[in-house]
Amino acid sequence: MPEHVSEFIHSQQQWEYLRLEAPAAESLNDKMKDVGREAWELVSVVYSHEADVWHGFLKRPRAYSE
Repeated sequence: MPEHVSEFIHSQQQWEYLRLEAPAAESLNDKMKDVGREAWELVSVVYSHEADVWHGFLKRPRAYSE
């Protein structure tokens, strides 16, 4: 791989992801407040009718390590 391509790949932001589940929107909101203090950012919320559960999908920057 050319060196400039390798440098570009390593310079791109890496993310880690988290999925939260809760039986009600209010309790999902409470969970998101807690993890928000740890730099998690909400990406999407989905309600599953079959499971009667709310899912929150979050991301935050991954600390780069070699």
